[in-house]
Amino acid sequence: MIVDSVFGGKVKTHRFTIWTQQAAEHVAFDVQPGSTIDDVEKADPSLVRVKKELDKIELKARFKASAMLPPCVYFERHEGKRFTRIK
Repeated sequence: MIVDSVFGGKVKTHRFTIWTQQAAEHVAFDVQPGSTIDDVEKADPSLVRVKKELDKIELKARFKASAMLPPCVYFERHEGKRFTRIK
C-alpha cells in the first residue's frame, strides 16, 4: 500500500489520520466443491447449524390478504421515517 511506503506509514491532517494495519489471522471453512451441506450433515450433524426464523415475506403476504395469523404471531405498524438522500 502507498500509505505504508510514504509519509512514515501515516497521513495526518488537522481533521483525521489515515494509516494501515494488519488484520488478525483467521481460518475460513466451506463445503468442498462437489459436495453439499447435506453431505456434511450426514457425516457429522454437529457441524451444521439450522436457523429457525419467521418467514416475513409469507407473513406480509398473508397480512396484506387479510388472512388470519396464528395467535402466537403479532405485528406492529411503524410509520415511515423521513431521511435525507445525497447523490
